[in-house]
Amino acid sequence: TTESTTVETTFVETTAETTTSTDNSLELAKEQAEAEKEQAELEKQQAEEEALQAIEHAAQVEAAAEQVRQELSDALEQVKESMEQADSYKKLMDELSFKNSILANDFNEMLSTLQIDLIGFAIGTDSEIIAYCNEDSLFSANCIAKPAVVTLLLLKLQEANIPLDAKIVIKSSDIAPYSTWMTAENGFVAGSETTLMECAYCAISMSDNTGYNVIKRFLKEIFGIDVNQWRLEMFDHQMDGGSYGKITAKNMFREGQYVLDFIKTNTEYANCLKDWLELEDTYYDSVFVNALDMEFKYAGFKIGWYNSTQTELVFLQDESGNWYIAVFLTKANGTDTIARVAYWIDQKFREYVNQILTGQQHV
Repeated sequence: TTESTTVETTFVETTAETTTSTDNSLELAKEQAEAEKEQAELEKQQAEEEALQAIEHAAQVEAAAEQVRQELSDALEQVKESMEQADSYKKLMDELSFKNSILANDFNEMLSTLQIDLIGFAIGTDSEIIAYCNEDSLFSANCIAKPAVVTLLLLKLQEANIPLDAKIVIKSSDIAPYSTWMTAENGFVAGSETTLMECAYCAISMSDNTGYNVIKRFLKEIFGIDVNQWRLEMFDHQMDGGSYGKITAKNMFREGQYVLDFIKTNTEYANCLKDWLELEDTYYDSVFVNALDMEFKYAGFKIGWYNSTQTELVFLQDESGNWYIAVFLTKANGTDTIARVAYWIDQKFREYVNQILTGQQHV
């Protein structure tokens, strides 16, 4: 009986333990299932977010692709337009070549009627020569050599922040045998004071030689620039033919470009030079400008002469703002030669070219 009781007690205890263990396993399994469910939910949510991001990225890629397609389409359209323009330009050039052959023949006939030794000239825009004659032959530059030197002076003064009204004393070596304004009668003698602006203004607007000599000396003393050497290196302006040397029309055109490039900067110093060139018609006159039957927004020039020769450097700006440069160099009967060439250009050049380039203004 005692053993029976003990066995029963042990059985009951073992059964209770087994029941408790089973309950714990069920609870753990339930918790694990809940955790797996939550993990599955999280993974599902993450997958949905990644799917949405993929859809957005695909939309962005499609938008970018559409932009590329549009840009490519626009580029192809531009290429097509460029090809059409190139074709039109080629046709225009072919027609111009034909017209210019007529122009050249007419021009040669005109030159043959002139009773002169020789003339050289170059006319063009601010970037290139478009009409010329004997452009590589040497001629005396005369006073149209002055604008480039005055431009150099103004550039150096501007860079060094030296005012235009800076004083300078005239030396005896500056006094020129022939001057238009800076003379002893007007109080300009060795030892007297003047300003750099007055020298530059007189050299350009009045073609004064004493003022020009003061400028050359100042550039040498202050900046160490030998004007003759500078002109030779910059423009192949050769100083073996008189005080202003000899130069070709092509290289004088380059001097004109140097001057015009400075004028177009529109600084205080540049505007002074622009005004001085325009003012010269109050003292002398440009045969070329007067002979042209055309209206210009601006017409500035420098003329030079020696015996019967005359030279001109002309700057013109049309109403559209386009710039032109004209250079004339002669060896005899300069005034008549320049006038006749100007009349011919006015009548013939515009007559031929404007038939093709309708609406564009040309010298």
